[in-house]
Amino acid sequence: MKAKYLIAYMAGVLLVTGLTGCSNESEPLEAGIPGEEQKMTLIARLGEEPDTRIQYVEDGTAFRAKWTNEDKLAVYGPSGKQEFSNSLSAGQSEYSTAFTGTFPGTASDYPVFYPYKKASETKEQLKLAVAGQKQTGNNNRDHITDYDYMTGNAILSGESGTVEATVALQREMAMIKFVLTIPGYNSTTDGSIQEVSIGNDTEQLFYSTKTLGSSDAPNAYTASLELAGLTDLDISSTPLTAYMMFIPVSISGKEITIAVDCENTSYSYTQTTSKSYSAGYYYTATISTGWAKETKAMATPSNCYLLGPGKDITIPVSRANDFTTSIGEADAIGDTDELTAELVWMDAEDLVTLSTVGKGKTGGIKVTAATGKSGNALVAVKVGDEIKWSWHIWVTDYNPDPDTDTWMNRNLGAITNEKGANGSTGLYYQWGRKDPFPGSASAITKTEPVIYSPANPAGITHSLKTNTSVQTTAWTVVNPDTFIETDGSSWMENSTGNDLNWNTVDNKKTLLDPCPQGYRVPSDNAWAELTIDNFLGDGDGGDNPFLGRYAADYGGWYPAAGLRYYGLGGRLLNVKTTGYYWANTSYDAKQAYILYFTSASLNPRHYYSHAYGFPVRCVAESN
Repeated sequence: MKAKYLIAYMAGVLLVTGLTGCSNESEPLEAGIPGEEQKMTLIARLGEEPDTRIQYVEDGTAFRAKWTNEDKLAVYGPSGKQEFSNSLSAGQSEYSTAFTGTFPGTASDYPVFYPYKKASETKEQLKLAVAGQKQTGNNNRDHITDYDYMTGNAILSGESGTVEATVALQREMAMIKFVLTIPGYNSTTDGSIQEVSIGNDTEQLFYSTKTLGSSDAPNAYTASLELAGLTDLDISSTPLTAYMMFIPVSISGKEITIAVDCENTSYSYTQTTSKSYSAGYYYTATISTGWAKETKAMATPSNCYLLGPGKDITIPVSRANDFTTSIGEADAIGDTDELTAELVWMDAEDLVTLSTVGKGKTGGIKVTAATGKSGNALVAVKVGDEIKWSWHIWVTDYNPDPDTDTWMNRNLGAITNEKGANGSTGLYYQWGRKDPFPGSASAITKTEPVIYSPANPAGITHSLKTNTSVQTTAWTVVNPDTFIETDGSSWMENSTGNDLNWNTVDNKKTLLDPCPQGYRVPSDNAWAELTIDNFLGDGDGGDNPFLGRYAADYGGWYPAAGLRYYGLGGRLLNVKTTGYYWANTSYDAKQAYILYFTSASLNPRHYYSHAYGFPVRCVAESN
């Protein structure tokens, strides 16, 4: 049975009183010339005492939200909006202050808004935000001032050359104090607390905009409070105390849900209530039992993840054990191993942030992409000082569907498919390896990109780490950013038994395939029907200057992205002149098939050493 839902009405109704000398019957000013701007002093007060703007009462103890030097009132007169900024003078109370500004003093009744947050430049709409409120720390009320919207009318009086207005501000919002204890919460597995929300998926409870003086408004949504600085709070024993301002509403007879969102899980409490919330009133919701827990799902195992800007994904670390099982070794990650998330490199500053989820082989790595950025990152999970697995994070708005898009329309890791554009070359792979190496920063010259890492947070021109010995596939797993130089032979030991890498008879996606979920590296005959005539220069038959080739049925534009050479430090070569694209099939123990083209030639089943670094164009697994 669910625990009884309690939202208790608290003492401390805020009495908003008119001030002496304020009268709705005041006549328009006779002094001054109509339309002439005069100096106005606006005195704004609210509460039981004349010097109090806001006063709450909690168990007999008052606390107040104060005016600050950055506060603004918006006053609307005949000529439109006027802003009045606060400036606290010496000896002036933080709870009572004067707002000064210039305004045409010829009318008697002016709408006033605090704080000044407008949905538009007309006085009819006042934006009352209820989502995305922010509280720092536990039991902290500092954010209340930013969301305690108030309105009133400024009444003018004064002699010629002096205009004074007083206003009694009426509160438009209600407030809830949440006191929440969740006995099942575990900071290690659940992660830090992120957000508290109250709402209902089907009922319209709260509103994004409110017509001044009316309760009618569109755009209903859940009220939410973002939380920060709570990583050490254990709400299994210590209550989470959070304050949320919200638009007054009656939820009598409606089912509402209070949710606490953590990094890795979410907790919710649902109850039908008989409550009505009123503007200017203060309520408490106390819940300690009856919580439902939901664990956030991890992503499907893969070696590459497409991640939209501003989005996050939790990657299961179990991939490391899938690999060691396949080669007959013990688990790479044990049941209780402590995990560390490591950023190996990224090609855009502050592109992603990382955190761990849980511990051991059932844990994960949470990756969060920055808003408004695109690019690539290589991230890894470590136990102790050793990398156990790594993943390519492709931050992009590009979102192909393998059910409808047989071929990707850009190279793996490309941030654009525009002809000749920087970022169109994508990334480079040694054949059979899952981890990429950074691509050329230019589509028309061989230019090493700037990369970022914990060791180089300000960015540094990329320089490959290299190793000149033939290595095992297991070695590449723990050295994902090291390019293996050779004399032209394969980079790997036992290269004839490489089904673990990319080479499969039936073209099934392998454990080390570098493409995102639903896609794989193409087979050796994938481009067999391409010819010089149907693999055109730019889609209309032209190829001057030569930058690549175009085939609508194979994903469109293929840049002449060049390569990373198997010797000489893995340097970039042939950018703008030649296209090399890996197939998943070995030609022999040293070489694999590729799509090869220049401005004058084409070979859809050429072959080169496994040790080269070539781009990849992914095809749907079902193809």
